[in-house]
Amino acid sequence: MAQSAPRTTNVDDTPMTGVVANELFRRAEAAAAEGQYEEAGEHYERLLRAGVEPGLMLYRLGVIANARGLYDEAWEYHNEAIRQNPGLAARISPEGAKHHDLVCRGPYDQEEPTSCPICGHTGCEPMQVINCLAWPTYHPALAPVRRWMRCDDCGHGFVSPRPTQAALSRLYEDTPPDTLLAVDYFHLSRYSDIVHRFWELMPGGDLLDIGSAQCYMCAVAMDFGYNAVAMDLVPLYAEYARRAGCDFIQGDVATYDFADRQFDIVTAGDIIEHVLDPVAVVRRMAALLKPSGLLWLSTPNHEGAWTRLARDKDPMWAESEHVQFFSLRSLKRLLADCGLTVVDYRMSQNWMGCGQVLARFL
Repeated sequence: MAQSAPRTTNVDDTPMTGVVANELFRRAEAAAAEGQYEEAGEHYERLLRAGVEPGLMLYRLGVIANARGLYDEAWEYHNEAIRQNPGLAARISPEGAKHHDLVCRGPYDQEEPTSCPICGHTGCEPMQVINCLAWPTYHPALAPVRRWMRCDDCGHGFVSPRPTQAALSRLYEDTPPDTLLAVDYFHLSRYSDIVHRFWELMPGGDLLDIGSAQCYMCAVAMDFGYNAVAMDLVPLYAEYARRAGCDFIQGDVATYDFADRQFDIVTAGDIIEHVLDPVAVVRRMAALLKPSGLLWLSTPNHEGAWTRLARDKDPMWAESEHVQFFSLRSLKRLLADCGLTVVDYRMSQNWMGCGQVLARFL
């Protein structure tokens, strides 16, 4: 997002007129856009020393540090930017974002994971540090600066520090964004190829869709002859299930009592990146499958083609409610540990950077 010229507030002995500050800021922005980070950093540092919008300059220096792989510096820059200007969102968030006028008022409910959530390995290293205020869907219940770690063993990505379950639960008290309320044929039609893959391996049976939202999966599955059940934490999605003509369960798959009920197919599109304990959730999904049942998962893949090419420009890094960032390696490991064998993998046509895995329970 292009920024307007900074406001000048001199706080030390470095004289700088508004005209000079504006020109230096313009040159810094141009250099940063071209990837000339050393030059851009020098300009931002000079503006910072002159007291020109410290919050914005520190944010820009944090972005540069992250792009250069200097993650400790990026962490300090981004957090100091918010300390200097708690209203930084007004300068870096997109126009129209719900949090555009937010004033950050931590502290935030967070905890430190002690090991990789997938394999339990304790060795890890940072791979991105992002200020989520610049992303249009930031939620104020969560800390705006997040550090992504990579497990040295399985390659899994996870947030550290991460929000507590209480903080994550506050997200579902709000009305979902418009993108998860509208119904359009373009997105609906993409589920036809997904369900057709199920149909080739298991033509018919009971299907449970976890995180059903607008009930795209269930509606299309019913066209193929499946007996579909929608499940979501958000009660207003019951109306979409009613329109689709399928049953609706409001609840959390990890805690809901299904009694002895099982399904031929369980699907969870872009769910497991939101949960603190993905091992427990996938084990629960596997337990809901009949023998030889199918589990379909979609989740962002930080080792996938899109993220490798986009690098720090992949918007998935800035999804503040995501706490896991799978690699295909870590996802396969998780599935294998839960008694599931991968039978198909494809890039998602619904969400950039996501991988779709189909696994069979043996």
